[in-house]
Amino acid sequence: NDWRAHAMLGQALANQKEDALPALLRAHELAPDVDAVVKLIAAAHHTAGSRKDALAWYKKAVALAPRNFDTYMDLGALASAMNSTVPAPT
Repeated sequence: NDWRAHAMLGQALANQKEDALPALLRAHELAPDVDAVVKLIAAAHHTAGSRKDALAWYKKAVALAPRNFDTYMDLGALASAMNSTVPAPT
């Protein structure tokens, strides 16, 4: 029940273009406050073409780690691709 193992499996599956979401969601169940896992879930949704789901997960990642610049970049890139705007955090 180590969240790291599930996260690593999900990342490996994503690298192979496989469905990484089950492993990543299990990692999130085990460690809901780890922003890196949330960001991997967002990326997996984005890769699968589920932009709205990806946007929601990126917002969760920002909420967990508001000082993580890379997450803001990913969120902004996705919002731009969706012709959407994301409000600045307060």
